[in-house]
Amino acid sequence: MRTTIRQVLAGSLLFVLVACSAGKGSSSNPSAVRSQDGEPIEIELVDTDFQPSTIMVKAGSQVTLTLVNDGTVKHNLTIKDAEMDVSQDVAVGKTETLTFTAPANPGQHRIVCDQPGHEQAGMVGTLVVEE
Repeated sequence: MRTTIRQVLAGSLLFVLVACSAGKGSSSNPSAVRSQDGEPIEIELVDTDFQPSTIMVKAGSQVTLTLVNDGTVKHNLTIKDAEMDVSQDVAVGKTETLTFTAPANPGQHRIVCDQPGHEQAGMVGTLVVEE
């Protein structure tokens, strides 16, 4: 049987779609979490990802993040902008706690891993401050 380029491309596209459907959007790995009454939020730091990658909090609230490094290298969670400057390193296999006060004004703030090359590799997230 002869395989055409169209069949190869169709098969490749199917593979990509199946692989992507098992990623961040799946129910076993939600991409967003909302703070509930000041309860700590657990964030897994894996090789090039924060899980979940979006954190939603109330304006002016105290936020506690439990950072679990499940990756194979040191990671970091950093939020730096005009309203806040928070950062916490996490060694391989370790767990650290980061507590800060959310900005008083609603908005979005970029979360990054400040280890060399990690942000460029896609280890980014968003802190969403809600009213």
